[in-house]
Amino acid sequence: MSTNSVVIVLMYIFSRLLSETLELMDDDIIASINNMNTTWTARKNRFRNLSLRISDLESLRGTEPRNYFGNDVTRVFHDLGFFTLPESFDSREHWPYCSDIISTVIDEGNCKGGTWAFAAASVMSDRICIASEGKIKVNLSAEDLMACCPTCSPHDYGCQKGNPLEAFKFWVETGLVTGGPHHFRKTGCRPYSSWAYNWGAHSHCLQHCTNEKYKFSYKSDKYKGNSYYATARNTIQIRLDILRHGPVTATFEFHTDFQFFGEGVYRPIVKEKSGVRVVKILGWGTEDGTPYWLAANSWGHHWAEKGIFKYIRDKNAGKIESYIVAGKIYAKSLSSREGSQSSARSMQDIRQKLVMVGVFSINWFLAY
Repeated sequence: MSTNSVVIVLMYIFSRLLSETLELMDDDIIASINNMNTTWTARKNRFRNLSLRISDLESLRGTEPRNYFGNDVTRVFHDLGFFTLPESFDSREHWPYCSDIISTVIDEGNCKGGTWAFAAASVMSDRICIASEGKIKVNLSAEDLMACCPTCSPHDYGCQKGNPLEAFKFWVETGLVTGGPHHFRKTGCRPYSSWAYNWGAHSHCLQHCTNEKYKFSYKSDKYKGNSYYATARNTIQIRLDILRHGPVTATFEFHTDFQFFGEGVYRPIVKEKSGVRVVKILGWGTEDGTPYWLAANSWGHHWAEKGIFKYIRDKNAGKIESYIVAGKIYAKSLSSREGSQSSARSMQDIRQKLVMVGVFSINWFLAY
């Protein structure tokens, strides 16, 4: 047997032993969490392998923690007045005409650090639907955001880290085109590409639609928000914003036990942290006396409860209540946009009819 063959065999044996060892360590961690009788149970899932923790958690963190939990962010304050917040709230039930949009759960694939873009684009889509009272249902393109926002993700690290506040600023100043998540890759102007999903690398900032069958141009397809902001740092203000305007993005410190989450109300148990993650909060409630945030992750429908999970509320665990970001869009803005898009559609139809008339005329001329 050659030296190279021996090396290959030894490497294979080592990798198998390492994999088996990590599996046993995973089992110990899961058993330890479940024996604590805490508010949640752990289980194995595709994110729970310790080899993933060793090699990939750097990119799983998804956003830059710098300044996120500081005091340099302008925050809005809502007047509660005499209003009493409900004990539980679910955006999908409160705005039933937008439940299909709000329920959309993205599978980030190998673009593990793009959580800031997935959560932000999802919140923008929800708020467009809510502001239009269900008349406009679109999924804005997270990949367009990652590729085209220069201040969101410095050094073009869209699939590794980014800033949700800058994402909403970009939505207001530049706008985003539509584009469904990976499993709806044929919808919208710039759907989530297989390149980003499989290889974790988004494409360049293209000024045209990648979906050749889409009916609008890149320029005419853009949706713009009216304002962007962070909420005040208390749960009343956060809940008021959700109740009045729709889901928000939340940034929290990523503890390594989160990848083992199965069901219940998650609270960090393991002290080890590996970065920061961004999710969408769509409501709140209480389970067995434990208050929680109802949130959507971007790990697909096979994680937690079809991609939706509960995170402990009122404790600022993982600093989840320190950096809540969103943006507003008004019905008037959507009405004017739809009018201009309708005009664009009419012009496109006219051009197509002229082409058809021209082709018919040529065929008639050749026939006679």
